[in-house]
Amino acid sequence: MPASFVHLRLHTEYSLVDGLVRIKPLVKTLVGMNMPAVAVTDQNNMCSLVKFYKNAMGAGIKPICGVDLWLSNKDPDNPLSRISLLAMNGVGYRNLTELISRGFIDGQRNGSIIIEREWVAQASEGVIMLSAAKEGEIGIALLGGNPQEAEVLAREWMQVFLIASILKCSVPIAPMTKSICTLPWPWPTSWARRWWRPTMFVLSKGRFRSPRNPRVHRRRPRP
Repeated sequence: MPASFVHLRLHTEYSLVDGLVRIKPLVKTLVGMNMPAVAVTDQNNMCSLVKFYKNAMGAGIKPICGVDLWLSNKDPDNPLSRISLLAMNGVGYRNLTELISRGFIDGQRNGSIIIEREWVAQASEGVIMLSAAKEGEIGIALLGGNPQEAEVLAREWMQVFLIASILKCSVPIAPMTKSICTLPWPWPTSWARRWWRPTMFVLSKGRFRSPRNPRVHRRRPRP
């Protein structure tokens, strides 16, 4: 029986400083877990896509292509936030590749790739947005004690992505882990019911395939 959980935000070694998962061992692990699909959302790139697609399809796993991006803030003095985007179809895939390319050409800031909000809106067709939990601007507003601001942001993104935005909540693994879900619990499900939006609950971001990998990654030379 297929597993009822699917990773929708996973970084591979192609994220360089933010992941250590190799494609072939990843697919082998997913087969062993009987997982029917997986999304790879590397940081600012989709360089793993061809290798990922071929290996996943060969193993009977549905590959979902996506990307994690740094998003500019409305207020330039405020910190950046994350946004996770998944391609629903061929149009979405082309929009993601164009968005990433635009970031490398026009969004370089101090060695980082920063995506402007209007660029995302222009590339929204065929794309699913994940709110990136506590790293996204909705989560940052909630953790900062600004639920009204979070609701305004959520409504703005729902206008951009119409039927394809997902509220993403992180469930803390350790007691001291700060997570959106340390806020009053009903907010995600109440928003989802009110706005007809799905809510995705996750234990953690996918960065490593085994408990040993983080130690190896800390010793890995940085580019």
